[in-house]
Amino acid sequence: MKKKNYVALILSLLMASSCMLATGCNETADAPKEEVVICDMLTQATDYTVVIPSDYTKTEEYSAKQICAYYQEVTGEKMEYVVDSQMLLTAESTYISLGDTSIFESAEKTHGGVDLSETTLNTDGFYIFTQGKSVFINAYNDRGIMYGAFEFIEHTLGVRFLTNDYTHVPKSNSIILKSYDQSYAPLFRQRTYLNTAVDRDDVEYTAHMRYNTDYCEMPDYMGGSTQWANLGPSHTSFNIVNPDHYVTGETITGMPGSIVFKDEYKHVFAHTGTDENPDTMYIDVGGRYEVLDLCYSSGVNEDGTIADEEISAVKLSIEGLKKKILEDEEAEFFMFGQQDRTYGCACERCKAVKESYKASGLMIRFINCVSDGIRAWMQEENINRNINFVIFAYSYNEYAPIDDAGKPLSDTVIPRENVYIRYAPIHGMQYYALNDERQDNETRGIYSDWGKLTDNLMVWTYHAYYAEYFWYLPTIQAMKDTLVLLKEVGTEYEFAQGCYEDNGIYEQWIESYVFSKLCWDIEADVEDLRNEFLYYYFGADAFEYVAEFHNRVEDRYSLMSTDPDIVIDSSDIFTADYWQYSFMNGLCGLFDEAIAATNANSNLTAVQKQRYVQNLEKAKLTPMYMRLYNANSYVELTKEDVIFMAQEWIDLAESYGVTRYGEGSNRLLNVIKNKYNLN
Repeated sequence: MKKKNYVALILSLLMASSCMLATGCNETADAPKEEVVICDMLTQATDYTVVIPSDYTKTEEYSAKQICAYYQEVTGEKMEYVVDSQMLLTAESTYISLGDTSIFESAEKTHGGVDLSETTLNTDGFYIFTQGKSVFINAYNDRGIMYGAFEFIEHTLGVRFLTNDYTHVPKSNSIILKSYDQSYAPLFRQRTYLNTAVDRDDVEYTAHMRYNTDYCEMPDYMGGSTQWANLGPSHTSFNIVNPDHYVTGETITGMPGSIVFKDEYKHVFAHTGTDENPDTMYIDVGGRYEVLDLCYSSGVNEDGTIADEEISAVKLSIEGLKKKILEDEEAEFFMFGQQDRTYGCACERCKAVKESYKASGLMIRFINCVSDGIRAWMQEENINRNINFVIFAYSYNEYAPIDDAGKPLSDTVIPRENVYIRYAPIHGMQYYALNDERQDNETRGIYSDWGKLTDNLMVWTYHAYYAEYFWYLPTIQAMKDTLVLLKEVGTEYEFAQGCYEDNGIYEQWIESYVFSKLCWDIEADVEDLRNEFLYYYFGADAFEYVAEFHNRVEDRYSLMSTDPDIVIDSSDIFTADYWQYSFMNGLCGLFDEAIAATNANSNLTAVQKQRYVQNLEKAKLTPMYMRLYNANSYVELTKEDVIFMAQEWIDLAESYGVTRYGEGSNRLLNVIKNKYNLN
């Protein structure tokens, strides 16, 4: 084992925990002021009470209940919340004020300088300050109130929100309150790391991570969410213009799934332009034929205005969106995503537009026309709403429509004020930051180019090897640099896609934790955040071993990145030359040692031991799978050894409810069972 000062690491985490049992430390928008010890909350003449406004919202009441519940769980002492009744505020008062209470108003007059504006707090931020022995939390919106309450719970009570099924709650007979006086603001107005919890609408986990996302709509009592239309989060064009509405009812012989369009609608849909049949509109998806996409030049004049055609893709899209806008009265954002294809329409019109304005320019010109049509309709109907459209810069249209000098290729490719570009670097290497000099040439600098065209930007980044969820591909080392770039360019929404289809994949939880913390404190040290998660999720006894697991894996990737024959993020990373049998046994053995050390600690309760061991066993599935992946190439193993290894992994995976090992319906555990004849 490498010689690392793990004792110092543990001591630093314990000291940080003591700090956080005192006050919010460094997750700030403003530089924090020097902390001053105020009191022990448990030894005051009057008990601490949470105060909510007389006209309190559901979120303010929920936030108060959360503080009271965790305070009792940590200390064993009960805390009450009360509705504001014009109580007197003194230096000895022991209040935790949420929102616009009368005591906040009184304290703010004395304090001054509490900026709760949308701009300063980037919509979801909050401000916390202390006066006397009281704590005051306020925000621009309800989500900010809730996040401020969570900040107090984490950094004064010492709670850690880690995964969807495990929260670290310490036990303490002393809560040292230190001074607060700072604002906290997220890097992005909308943000999430997509893992299984977020994908399955786990609102509690999503709230604890302080995510605001279209993937998990939050209830009113949790502050709600930025409202997206219910079109789906990504490839939505056919949810707006449904191909099935424009067909004859016939199918094409020998092409299962194909549909025949009525003649007057054929030009609306994309053409594949194959040599065999230049008019075909279908692609073969695993033996089933699907319509390629819309034709994004249909209905757009050369000057970028709406064409005077009775039927076009633009006009059908406008009509489809009118219905969606009327159906969803609160939606602000409407995703108009191209279909998930590697190429678009090959008709002569589209070819000509792409030649002049690039593929991305084709899409922008189209959505600009749609935006113009919707705006005119809203004016006619006296509809006063904030409606925004979002399109992808993805796959074949990632490149911004600018010239070598960074200027738009035409005024017609400048997005309208209510059009957002959602860049998804599908060709990029996740191991590196987007602006890293080692990044793929198709990715490095592309997002910055979009920033030269528009300020309305969103990003969809990738954080897993999707075909093999259990193969650990670290991306936290690149997160900070990427997030700094996104902030500098002016990003509205950072959507980070991790493993999202099975709770049993360990990587999704640690990466989400680091991501969530960086979104609120970009100055935080990534390794410290990683270690914080490891310490509280696995326990002090296991920390040394799981930290060493991460260090060895990260060192191995670092070594691979210097190999000119290895392409990081490709199947090259699986090569057994770097993941030798002895090395993989060592990684698995670290978890065995961690489990033994945990079980040997007589100071832990049986329940604590069981929980830590469960967390360790779930995480151990990762190195076990990586070892199994290359098992047939290890000369040290017999066929029987490999089968035993496969059965061992499957048994442990099934004991924790794992159902799949990769993205998609064809990567289920039964596939692995069949591979090793274990059915």
